[in-house]
Amino acid sequence: MHDAASGRLVSAHEYHNIACANGKNFIASWLNVENPSHTLSNIYGAVGTSATAPASTDTQLGAELARVVLGTNSRSSNIVTFSFFFNTSSGNGTWAEAGLFLNATSATNNGSLLSHLAVSEAKTSLVTATLQIAISIG
Repeated sequence: MHDAASGRLVSAHEYHNIACANGKNFIASWLNVENPSHTLSNIYGAVGTSATAPASTDTQLGAELARVVLGTNSRSSNIVTFSFFFNTSSGNGTWAEAGLFLNATSATNNGSLLSHLAVSEAKTSLVTATLQIAISIG
């Protein structure tokens, strides 16, 4: 997280995610061209307040607080990193979970959940936050 006024880094943490079957099935159907309307261009990152442990069978966050559209992404070999920016007015509260959604919109609880992770962060309007989720293929 960064101080909104000075831009100074105030905290950085690393968490481990779980790949969810819902998102893996979406990618498999996309790769097999099963549904022409499927696209990987509508990617959102979301944070929530549920402390329930993430599971590979999850299809949404336990209690979604906020979501933002993909800011940037990059690839190094078989690892793709997605970055989601929460400004001073988005995602304020206590974060206990986060997720990456494919084929999603800005509405809560929609899209295919590819990655779900437990986190422990407190965000206020005094800071901005960048959520980075790295997905390793293989």
